[in-house]
Amino acid sequence: MTSSTPLKKTLWQAFVTRNATFQQMGMPVSPSTDRFLLVAAMVLASIDAIIYLSSGYHAGFLQINAYSAQFSPFFLQNLTFVGDTLTILALMFILSKNDHRLYWLIFVTAIIGTIIAHGLKESVMAHRPPAVFPADSFILIGPKNTQVSFPSGHTLTVFCFAGVMLYHYRAWWARFAVFFLAAAAGLSRILVGVHWPVDVLAGAAGGLFSVYLAVQFCRRYPQGLGLRWQAFLHGVFVVCLLVMFDHDGGYPDARTFSIVLGVIGLVLAVRRYLWLPAKTGKPV
Repeated sequence: MTSSTPLKKTLWQAFVTRNATFQQMGMPVSPSTDRFLLVAAMVLASIDAIIYLSSGYHAGFLQINAYSAQFSPFFLQNLTFVGDTLTILALMFILSKNDHRLYWLIFVTAIIGTIIAHGLKESVMAHRPPAVFPADSFILIGPKNTQVSFPSGHTLTVFCFAGVMLYHYRAWWARFAVFFLAAAAGLSRILVGVHWPVDVLAGAAGGLFSVYLAVQFCRRYPQGLGLRWQAFLHGVFVVCLLVMFDHDGGYPDARTFSIVLGVIGLVLAVRRYLWLPAKTGKPV
């Protein structure tokens, strides 16, 4: 009992020390990234509006969906699973290198993105492709969702992730990689037959705009960098990692991918919170 007390103090002190470092640094400041998020969101929304007004809500779906035949259902299920909320949180934990500022930013982004996505979904109440086209006229992979199509929640979520990671990565290739992944995951929503192209573009615009708003909020209200908030947020991420072991988002072929993310995340959690602080006494 007594031997565990110094260890607990060491682990907690390591967490406190690291958190204090990020409190001193403050939220990331990058006016050029702020402008990019806002401009990109406006451009995507404008393209979306042009497609809708010129060609209608269902424009381009059948043509894009037909390309599903070029890919295996296993691949598409795993790709579309990238846009799942728990998947994004797991990826965020794995790739963030324990940057406490990103945890506060993704938390606020998630709240704003949820309000935007569900606000539009419940207001527009658009039907999805399975409710419009006969089953033999397009390719459907995964659950047969029929309601609340606009915007694509998976796309909005994965573009929230891409936008947040712009404040973490500075190398052009890393930024390109996360946006390529986001675009591919968004496109997969059409390929698996549950969203229209207009939904996907709106989701991408909504995701980037959510990050833009969240960044402004987090800079003005940095309380999320406080110790209690950070302890709560880290706990949320660890719980999400545990849930990944029994989660597939409705896509059974993605179960292995989900478990792998959970394992990697928990190994990193043990390394960050237990092993290295206990070994060195220094925060990780």
